[in-house]
Amino acid sequence: MSDTPSLHIALIAEQRSTFHNQGYSEEECAALPHSGETGSVLTTLRELGHHVTLVPGVQSLVKHLAAGTYKDWDLAFNIAQGFHGSSREAQVPALLDAYQLLYTFSDAATMALCQNKVHTKVVT
Repeated sequence: MSDTPSLHIALIAEQRSTFHNQGYSEEECAALPHSGETGSVLTTLRELGHHVTLVPGVQSLVKHLAAGTYKDWDLAFNIAQGFHGSSREAQVPALLDAYQLLYTFSDAATMALCQNKVHTKVVT
């Protein structure tokens, strides 16, 4: 047994199956992870002793935020890529910033900049 405390983690990740069920084509879902990829992260976090809530994308995240169910989360493990818009990868980090939730990986400004390669080259 580990001495590391257990965390309540929100795993934020779109899954192809979710968007296929909503009528999106395989081509439209090409960049999204398969259920197995998300499942591996979910399983590993749980095996490490953490409590994990799967949040399948930005719309589901908005529902959790509006309902207040996010208040038990210690950390958001964000692997969401977004689905619509030129700054789609920045949407989840922007919401997490607004609600002052800790999360993994880059912030909204970095994600928005890096999504546009022309702007990234201008900055560097």
